[in-house]
Amino acid sequence: PVAQVNLMIRSGGADDPAGKYGVAALTASMLMEGAGSRGSLELSDAIDFLGADITTGSGSDTSAVRLHVRLDMQ
Repeated sequence: PVAQVNLMIRSGGADDPAGKYGVAALTASMLMEGAGSRGSLELSDAIDFLGADITTGSGSDTSAVRLHVRLDMQ
């Protein structure tokens, strides 16, 4: 069994400020570079420890964070 969690935000590249194109894409990619007291390596290690996979992305109308975890039922 697996768990899949999708966080969709109704804001993407079309909502970038004038003259600052790519802000949504940059924000989505920076989410994996660390958060709070954890840098990118600590975040990556924690995700690997859980056996999870996290992806981020941004389209024209939405941005998303997706979490996929295999649930070990031993």
